[in-house]
Amino acid sequence: MPAFFRALLKGFVTDKRGFPNFPINTFSEGVTDPEVNRKINELRETKMGGHADEVETSMLLSHRPDLVHDDRGKNQSGQDLNLLKNIPYSYTGIWWYAKYPNHYAGDGSHANSMIGELLINSRVQQLVSLIKTSKKDRNIDELQNRFFKQSEKPLETKQD
Repeated sequence: MPAFFRALLKGFVTDKRGFPNFPINTFSEGVTDPEVNRKINELRETKMGGHADEVETSMLLSHRPDLVHDDRGKNQSGQDLNLLKNIPYSYTGIWWYAKYPNHYAGDGSHANSMIGELLINSRVQQLVSLIKTSKKDRNIDELQNRFFKQSEKPLETKQD
């Protein structure tokens, strides 16, 4: 899951709410169906990817082709230029720009609406599964309630 979403979720635990907070984890999990992955890999023309690459552009192409300008995909480099490689062991707020100064990673010019359909349908199934599972599960409610109760008096919290 991208750092932005992890940081956003941490903000949700500052106040007690009547519902658990968790998103579908499709970014790090990706497509979990091996058959769907096989089909996508057969259709892909590129190996490198990231933001606005063949895969992301394929998702948009499958549902909003009017927003895709695949002819522009090769106008600038989507390669990792690693412009801060001379400063090891560092992190900066402009890390993405230092790697991808053109603001995308990969090559969206190879977008394929079939890839997009496969990905979106797979992620919809993951979301359906998450909703069904989370509606049955009480573990997250119990953990969240325990978290808030213990965070009110952290020094009195028993260590497991």
